Amino acid sequence: MSKQQSIQWVLQATPAAATEHILAAAQALKFKANPGSENQILVESPFSFRSNTFAGKYTGTVLADGDGAVVVWDIEGQGSNQPKNLQKLAEKLPAGLLVSSGPVIAAVAGAKGGGDAEYRAKHGIPAESFLAVGVGGYCAFDGQFLTIQHVGALGRLSVGKGVKRVPLASISAVQIKPAGAVMSGFIQFTLPGSNERRSEFGKQTFDAAGDENSIVFIRDQEPAFLAFRDVLEQAIAARHSPVAAAAPAPAPTVLDQIAQLAGLRDAGVLTAEEFDAKKAELLSRL
Repeated sequence: MSKQQSIQWVLQATPAAATEHILAAAQALKFKANPGSENQILVESPFSFRSNTFAGKYTGTVLADGDGAVVVWDIEGQGSNQPKNLQKLAEKLPAGLLVSSGPVIAAVAGAKGGGDAEYRAKHGIPAESFLAVGVGGYCAFDGQFLTIQHVGALGRLSVGKGVKRVPLASISAVQIKPAGAVMSGFIQFTLPGSNERRSEFGKQTFDAAGDENSIVFIRDQEPAFLAFRDVLEQAIAARHSPVAAAAPAPAPTVLDQIAQLAGLRDAGVLTAEEFDAKKAELLSRL
């Protein structure tokens, strides 16, 4: 049996409404789609030159996540073309319905039925936060704060318990070491006052496992961390981009000031004599 890939959608709709919208989108693309058992949607796409779609089978598990829904798609088969059909399906959804789409974190996807929603609920991570889950911990970003938490036996033994929240303004850099076939990779956040040390060759990942500002990940989890780095770096860059100062309002001309004085005279604030005196004073400046 071919290996499965997984893609996750976060939708602003109840599970029932999300299911209806997905079935309607599939029908618009002429995909075969039927509701399955246990909150599942079964979708089969044909190969078509005209619509640029590829043959594939997809099983979507729909779960409640707060006021919205999470759909985890299991894709049968491998290859870069397989997820493209889901992208076309997403494009047929009503505008604003799809909040986010991306790979399911491997450590979470093992729980059949969309473990990402369960993981978020367990650790109090909002659905709108960008999340990457690694070995023994996770990092999340809500646009204002970076949250780092080391969980499980591995996380507690290597770093300790607790949640670290860091404001965006305190993050100066993000570093990623890619995972290899044998050695894990890691993401590391540079913060003011943190004691950065140069690791010996071959010991970088080992040292990162004991660093409270790092999360270690395996190769299957790497895409989520690369995406997480890109989102965080964009937020850092946007914060440091200079904001153009608003142009000062032009000073009123002599004629404008006379017109304002005339209004005050007509309103009874100035007497005719006071108006004439001020007018003569302004005209003398010309």
